[in-house]
Amino acid sequence: MKSLTKQLLPILLIAGCIAVIGWYCPIQEITGIPCPGCGMSTAFYYFVQGRFQEAYFFNPAFYVLLVFALISGVGWLKNRQFLQSTLWRWLFWLVMLIWFCIWLLRMIYIYPNWPMIYMEDNLLQRFILWMH
Repeated sequence: MKSLTKQLLPILLIAGCIAVIGWYCPIQEITGIPCPGCGMSTAFYYFVQGRFQEAYFFNPAFYVLLVFALISGVGWLKNRQFLQSTLWRWLFWLVMLIWFCIWLLRMIYIYPNWPMIYMEDNLLQRFILWMH
């Protein structure tokens, strides 16, 4: 029971902090610009509700990462060494490239409109205004 408590304690602390403070993207909080992962939590929320178009709207890369996670999980179940294989590493970097390209396209065609909004009250802007 002690080991289970030790394992669950960090998860409960993180969940408690998120419940009290909220869930924010540190990159967007600092720069005002959404990161490639922005909207991923919302996409997951809509996905588990079966609202697949809304999930796609908030972050299309969610589906790329979902497929990658499924491939990784099945590969690991079949062969415990799969996650150390060259194939998996190539697949990982391909997924990262696709994720970055999706973000870049969203920044070109959607930003600064919803959901790729610019956070005006970001730390960098506040620092620049403070310096003047």
